[in-house]
Amino acid sequence: MLKINILVENRTQRKNIIAEHGLSILVENNGFKVLFDVGQSNVFSLNAKTDRIDLSEIDALVISHGHFDHAGGVPEFCRLNKKAPIYVHPDAFCKRYIGRHGRPASGCIGVPWSCEDSIRNRMIFVREPTKIHSNIILSGEVLKDPAKKKVSTGLIKKKAEGNYEKDPVLDEQFMLVQGKKGIYLFSSCSHPGIINCLSYAKKLASESQIYGVIGGLHLERYNDEQLRNLATDFKSAGVKKIIPLHCTKIKASYLFKDYLGSNCILLNSGDEQILEN
Repeated sequence: MLKINILVENRTQRKNIIAEHGLSILVENNGFKVLFDVGQSNVFSLNAKTDRIDLSEIDALVISHGHFDHAGGVPEFCRLNKKAPIYVHPDAFCKRYIGRHGRPASGCIGVPWSCEDSIRNRMIFVREPTKIHSNIILSGEVLKDPAKKKVSTGLIKKKAEGNYEKDPVLDEQFMLVQGKKGIYLFSSCSHPGIINCLSYAKKLASESQIYGVIGGLHLERYNDEQLRNLATDFKSAGVKKIIPLHCTKIKASYLFKDYLGSNCILLNSGDEQILEN
């Protein structure tokens, strides 16, 4: 069985489930349980408790990248789970900001906790593609396809010397899960660009079909024509299922739903979806 539980998402439709700006997805694949991100607080654990999900049984935690809305709940996870390794890029802990004219236009949006030994000792640092289970691979840094669109994140990070530079969010990684129907791509925010992620995923999967795309697609700056073109790109790439979450934004999610019909599934905090029996 391949099943997901949305522990954190921007929206919810259940009165006993909490929503917050962030993402946390529990993926269960034939008994192996991996938690993909932990949102920005302890909300993921409260929602798990409500749905009687035992976080102490999680086998692995993957932190997609070093932003507060994806990594903020790590200390809470470590309090509840004493065994699972934490897969993260070593550069996920820099000071990063929303930028304007090369200067911070926000408070720090990076990891909001200090990397104490009790947490660091559980970390496995990932730069290259890494297999964490027999059919689960982490991308490591997403290699850009020069033929694909270059992506500007609008973010900056603080250098060791104290000045700032553009932040391409090189620490962001996606996760590939092999199912019976094909491969499912889990992306948290797609800062490298979802088409770049999809292109690199195909290379990692030896050109196998990417059956599903699940997660944040960062499409708030896309207009209707660009969104329709992206939906067409997904179809052309052979993607059969899309579950848009988090930073995809409502407008883009509903346009995908209108364009792709039942091939687009809209989920919220507290939802469960069986991808394959």
